[in-house]
Amino acid sequence: MNNPEFNENLHREVKKFRDAIIQSKVWDRPLKFPKGYCKIASLILAKYLIEKRNFKPSLMFCVLTGEKANYKNNAFAEQTHAWLEYQEFTIDITANQFPEIVEEIVITTGWIWGEKFCKGVEKIPIKEMLDLGPHVIEIYDKVLATLESSQ
Repeated sequence: MNNPEFNENLHREVKKFRDAIIQSKVWDRPLKFPKGYCKIASLILAKYLIEKRNFKPSLMFCVLTGEKANYKNNAFAEQTHAWLEYQEFTIDITANQFPEIVEEIVITTGWIWGEKFCKGVEKIPIKEMLDLGPHVIEIYDKVLATLESSQ
């Protein structure tokens, strides 16, 4: 589906949601968005796309190679990353936490997290994606309220 209008609409929709994440100030962790928020941000974006836009994205999860995790003890560990895929599109709203990526939102038909970065990729089933805990649901609800109040 190489439809420029669809791609533009998807980008606009995803940007509104990412902006709502930032405006809602839902996270109390010391890390600055997007660093360290890829899984939860991708999960709530997936929930939004499924419930409000009838899209059926997949959550993709991988272990990145050669990265130093930002734990308090500065121990070296494997770092993970998560993003969405919908049809042939890769949708990543936290890719700019990595120095190689400058765009706040990456929507592309190419796969940016290739073997150079990932040791392996796991596709998370939709049912598991939507089985969110109460804390994540609370975050989602705040982001959705922010999004709806801005429209």
